[in-house]
Amino acid sequence: MRWRGLGRIACLALFATACERPAPPSTLVILNDGDVVGLDPHRVGAVFQTHTVLANVYEGLVAFDAEMAMHPALAEAWSNPDDDTWDFRLRPGVRFHDGQALEAEDVVFSFRRALDGDRSLARTALGGVVDVQALPGGRVRLRTAEPDATLVARLRDVAVVSRRAIERQGEAALAERSAGTGPYQIVAHRPGEQVELRRFEGHWRGVPTIERVRFVARSFGAADAEPLAARAPMLFWAPRDPALLRRARAEWEPRVGPGLGVSYLGFDLHGPRTSGVRLPAGSTGNPFLDVRVREAIALALDIASLPQRVAGGEALVARQLVAPVVAGFDGAAPAPRRDLEAARRQLAAAGFADGFEVDLDLREQMAEYAAPLVADLAELGLQVRPRTWPDDEFFARVRGGRASLYVLRFSCRTGDAQELLDRWVHSKDPARGYGQANYSYDANPVPGLDDEIEELRPLIVPAERMAAVSAGLRRVGEARLAVPLLNEKTVVFADKALRWTPRADTFFLAAEVGVAR
Repeated sequence: MRWRGLGRIACLALFATACERPAPPSTLVILNDGDVVGLDPHRVGAVFQTHTVLANVYEGLVAFDAEMAMHPALAEAWSNPDDDTWDFRLRPGVRFHDGQALEAEDVVFSFRRALDGDRSLARTALGGVVDVQALPGGRVRLRTAEPDATLVARLRDVAVVSRRAIERQGEAALAERSAGTGPYQIVAHRPGEQVELRRFEGHWRGVPTIERVRFVARSFGAADAEPLAARAPMLFWAPRDPALLRRARAEWEPRVGPGLGVSYLGFDLHGPRTSGVRLPAGSTGNPFLDVRVREAIALALDIASLPQRVAGGEALVARQLVAPVVAGFDGAAPAPRRDLEAARRQLAAAGFADGFEVDLDLREQMAEYAAPLVADLAELGLQVRPRTWPDDEFFARVRGGRASLYVLRFSCRTGDAQELLDRWVHSKDPARGYGQANYSYDANPVPGLDDEIEELRPLIVPAERMAAVSAGLRRVGEARLAVPLLNEKTVVFADKALRWTPRADTFFLAAEVGVAR
């Protein structure tokens, strides 16, 4: 079922000399590939389907454009009066969905709720913040335990909510409706089916073009997706299934943009044994603790051909674990090259000339990586058995250290490579927000690298810091803590009558959707 028009007004030569601009649709449907896990922006964790909905409803002090350039949002300006202090001047004239004006006390309330709430999952973004206070003149001050050049970028992920709405209505203010300042407000949630939004007529940037948006908890091609779409124009991610992809290309228009996500091959580096490896003659151990084994695997993979084998050409070969749009990306990093003979020499030097058997764990949505990786590593002498899991089972395995070899994706949502170094490379240190996205190890296996990462945060001068961050990324690459595979582009299908360009962070922000001329 296809929505086929935007209500064009006929041009009659007798009454008009030119066509009027097409009228906007009243409703936009976004196929979200799954339901939200909640509507409270401080308690929803990292589930993308939830974040893309709430990004339309709540705002932070800063925001990012489609190519990850940071710009002011609820804060119109900020300063750094000393190394441990950040002052933000709030934008005047901003109102919450209930009509109340944004005040500094709302920001302080929101940040303390994110920091100290008993069910908060947003505190990582405020790692290192030790004090939040309102200042006269619509200003907010944050103090950190130590200098932190990346703090401002992380504040996008701290939603500002209405203090008065929550004090008046309790937590119900965030359970089924919304108490934010975003261009859309939540009007209904049917669990397992959809979240319905209506535009906020009082938004500080102006009124969005489209009145209503339905985020439907289905993927393109699902048997029950069409009744929920109800003949409205749609946006949806490119389907993985070849038959569905052909259907999408026939009926809809693909839109391609840069992507933040970098897929990688990860190793279990937790300890001397790993459950998914079977060594010759019944011996036990963890071959991935030897950097020569990791190097052998990297050299054995034909990564240059992966864009065609996995992503239909809509991807870039990854040179490192961050995308080119991320600040700190090292443009001088060499492209990966396959050298099977060198790979075999490395594996033999590590004592595994006869290879070994290993399980490869993958999410269902990344199952297409299995065939090329299995084939390439077979030539190295590794017998790889792919195992595909639903997300809940996959993440239970990697979090529990039960995945010896796995494929996953990391996105620098702050647009700064420091995020990768802090959240993925550094040893686990929950109190300071380190290592939260790392499933390969608890303690960094590279001596001194943790200290180097921590020394980057206080560097405020951009050129100096970016050079140091790039050097940190090179250290990660040399240690082969993971093998970068692809920087997948953002591919979305849209009705041809919609004006819209995909974002690098892959969010669907309905306020950015317009009508093609």
